[in-house]
Amino acid sequence: MVEMAIYEIGTDGALAVDSFSSPSGNITCSFSADGVSCGISESDWADDGYSSCPSNQVGVLSATKDKAAQSCANRAPSGGNALAYGAAA
Repeated sequence: MVEMAIYEIGTDGALAVDSFSSPSGNITCSFSADGVSCGISESDWADDGYSSCPSNQVGVLSATKDKAAQSCANRAPSGGNALAYGAAA
C-alpha cells in the first residue's frame, strides 16, 4: 500500500509537473486542466470491495473537483519522472 500525503493546491514544496510515476513504476499519473488520472499496473482492489480489472488491463483512478471514478483501461495514463517517496506534486 502506498501512503500519500494530501497537500493543498499551491503548497510550498510541491513540485509543478504535468505527470509523474511512483518510485516503483507501478503507478503513473497525469494532470489535466480538469483533474488527475492515475493508472495502477498491478493491484488487487477486490480485497477492498472494488471490481478488479482483467489481467490484460490496468486499473485507472480519475478525479476532478466534482467526482472520482474507477475504471479499467488497456494502458495506464502516461507518467513522467519518478516522484520520490514523501514528495508532493
